[in-house]
Amino acid sequence: MYYLFPGCLNLYRFPEYELSAQKVLARLGIETCSLDGQICCGGFVESRTENWKLMAAYNLSLAERQGAGLITLCGGCTNVFRRLIHMCRQDRQLLRVINQKLNQLGLTFENRVEVKHVLQVLAENKKQVAAQVVRKLSKRAALVYPCQVFRPDYILDFDDARRPRSMAELADVLGLQIVHYAGEYACCGSTLQLSHQEVAFQMGAQRIKAMEEARAELMVTACGNCHLLLARLQSQYYKPVIAGYFITQLVGIAMGLSPLEVMLERARSVLLIDGAVS
Repeated sequence: MYYLFPGCLNLYRFPEYELSAQKVLARLGIETCSLDGQICCGGFVESRTENWKLMAAYNLSLAERQGAGLITLCGGCTNVFRRLIHMCRQDRQLLRVINQKLNQLGLTFENRVEVKHVLQVLAENKKQVAAQVVRKLSKRAALVYPCQVFRPDYILDFDDARRPRSMAELADVLGLQIVHYAGEYACCGSTLQLSHQEVAFQMGAQRIKAMEEARAELMVTACGNCHLLLARLQSQYYKPVIAGYFITQLVGIAMGLSPLEVMLERARSVLLIDGAVS
């Protein structure tokens, strides 16, 4: 069993990501449930306090206490958890300091918990996904890679950190026609919204323009931060031309799930399913 860890942004803004992930993972025979008592991973306060390590360890210890791993939806959460796991393996004193605090809450972090992003889980189960595809999505798709799921490579240990292929291979299974565009492997710039929104919007506009020039019909995301800047806020800095879909929604539709089951509103479901081959 795995606990599904959506992350704060997805919980508040993108319930469709969490719901579609639950549905798709269930189709693959992967049991998930919500982690009671979960809090922010700590990523948003990392630059201001060392307590981010305690926040991350708290979440990990909750899952560990139940003998379950974590499947994450947010690239930032994935990166924070995996870096803390690595740090505690390298520094046993850090682990002891963390546990001095956690013990006051009746918790212990033994650093045995497995953490994987949902994209990695889907990639590892690509054959099972392919076996369940009943609807090929014949659309030109621009992929948005969740950079924090791959970097740094010596910690994340998933795919090629600079030119990842897992998302493209999965999209190919779904029948999508992958279009390449300028800057497709770069960070989207979403986190800059917190400090330099104008710069984030400039980066977003450059990326959308590149997708448009490549004649993409839709974009595929696997991180709430990427989706927020490039899809949800697109109309604030660029004329809305390219609809964004979470990878789990696309997998679900290709598997035969209804638009309602993956929380796709009618207009975007028509765009996606129109022309699909059953």
